[in-house]
Amino acid sequence: MELIRLDESRAIQVANTADIGSGGEAGIHSVIGCAHLVAKIYSEPRPLLFEKLRVMLSNPPRGQGEHDHLTTTWPVAILAQGIGARREVGYLMPRISMAHKVFEFFNPSRRREIAPSFNYKYLVRLARNVAVAFADVHRAGHVVGDVNESNILSAKTAMATLVDVDSFQIHGPNRTFRCPVGRGEYAPPELQGVRCDSVDRSSCTDVFGLSVLIFQILMEGFHPFDGMLIEDGEPNSREKRIQSGVWPYAGGNGYKPSATAPPLSMIDPDLRLMFWHCFVNGHKTPPNRPTAKHWATAIDAAEGRLVECKQNMNHFHWPHVAVCPWCDRYRLIGQDSFADPTSSSLSESPQPGAIYNTNIAFTLESARQLRNSGRFNEADLVLRRLLATGSPEAPCYFELGMVYTKRRKFAQASAHFMRAWQCGFRNALRWKEAVTLAATMDPSLSREIASYASAE
Repeated sequence: MELIRLDESRAIQVANTADIGSGGEAGIHSVIGCAHLVAKIYSEPRPLLFEKLRVMLSNPPRGQGEHDHLTTTWPVAILAQGIGARREVGYLMPRISMAHKVFEFFNPSRRREIAPSFNYKYLVRLARNVAVAFADVHRAGHVVGDVNESNILSAKTAMATLVDVDSFQIHGPNRTFRCPVGRGEYAPPELQGVRCDSVDRSSCTDVFGLSVLIFQILMEGFHPFDGMLIEDGEPNSREKRIQSGVWPYAGGNGYKPSATAPPLSMIDPDLRLMFWHCFVNGHKTPPNRPTAKHWATAIDAAEGRLVECKQNMNHFHWPHVAVCPWCDRYRLIGQDSFADPTSSSLSESPQPGAIYNTNIAFTLESARQLRNSGRFNEADLVLRRLLATGSPEAPCYFELGMVYTKRRKFAQASAHFMRAWQCGFRNALRWKEAVTLAATMDPSLSREIASYASAE
């Protein structure tokens, strides 16, 4: 279809269908003959939206990140339809190619699929670049508002770009255009339960969500307010914990971190202190939260302190820990978060040993049979081989949880059950079986498993 680019008063050709992506209010169309731009076309254009877009065009973020990389998909020009009385229908914006949503990089399973060489050093750099993108928006006087893991794209180079910028809160000369949407798990305490379109937000509210994202990037996707209830009772929702300032890593509030989460102690001490300033010191005093620029500067310095593991050249960690935390994590959950892509160690079959029976079939059913007959070591080996050779992760981790429950190694069992849930295991009958098994051995583990069974 033909549209008019208003800044140049000329016609451009746009794909008739949303061939790049679509959402509830708009679709993303390719621009014919222009590989570096795309068009966002609204299904129901509203005049107020285009007033907001004109303010955005007059005051874009100035920063470009590294190597002229765009940190936002900021509008380039408004698009209209018709020759005479033109009707504004959308806008042009930069096209971001070869990129994925940021959660695909901090989720270990997905990261191994899309970027197997993306190690922890890249993740630290990604966290820094996300902070830089936020700082660029704040410097222009605007607010991201709808902070979440789907509104940031990253390339395999660890560059980061904020998208869906038309939902940002934009500060104009005569009015502020509020952000009408938001996600509770990234909202600060003062905005929990508040209608998004009823309040003006600030950089202080933004940096709470930014800190959550940085935590997720550095901590294998775990949310900072995820945790386990120490005593009996029903755990509060994640949003309620945020509102109450119950950060499980602070201790003394009835919660402890999830058993399967990486230890916060592995994080650089300066960055740990910044998380504390955001989630504890800044709970009731938003200005105490680290700014986006502060985060970018601190992560940049922390990246320079990373050291390479002596056992695996693709493992990086900070030098204050005595043992590589990624090697430890591999021993705990049976999956290497950052396997050396030049090594075939994870794809090799286990070697026969004293407890290894070469006549065993490598299937989930054989693992269950071995577990039921008390041959736990052999069941463990079968399941780890299944994982190493590409079998679906969710049922394998669930069965490992069952094996370690029977072995009365409850911390490891908890880690495997959590990983099964994260990988999408939703078999209600099997979860009920796990609840029943754990109830006879460890009530705390049984309650944790029950929370997975009832979450759907």
